[in-house]
Amino acid sequence: MSGKLTVQEEGIIELVDKIAAVEEELNRVTELFMESKNELIQRKSDLQSKTQELEATQRHLQEMKLQLVEEECITSAALETTEERLHDAANRLLNTVEEARKDAFGLHSKLDHKKAVDKHNAEDVFGKNE
Repeated sequence: MSGKLTVQEEGIIELVDKIAAVEEELNRVTELFMESKNELIQRKSDLQSKTQELEATQRHLQEMKLQLVEEECITSAALETTEERLHDAANRLLNTVEEARKDAFGLHSKLDHKKAVDKHNAEDVFGKNE
């Protein structure tokens, strides 16, 4: 009977050791699970934060694109107006130059005519006096 008791005691000790090993493994797995769970919670929080940041950046980008299009329209209209004004000013300058050229031509013609008349008169005056 004592042999049987000893065998049973050894079996119990062996089972207690196995239970302790299983409990230790359970504690290690539980600790790993908690670490993984905490890391997952942190990653979800980071993901949510980055998602919100991305959405805000996308909204800002859309606003900037809209503002850029508006500025481009304004700039384009201003450029067109400026080009029209420059074209008008260039045409006025060309007209002024043409008028000045005509005036100069007319002045030269009058001077040539006066010179011819003065020459003719001088010939008449000097020609009659002699």
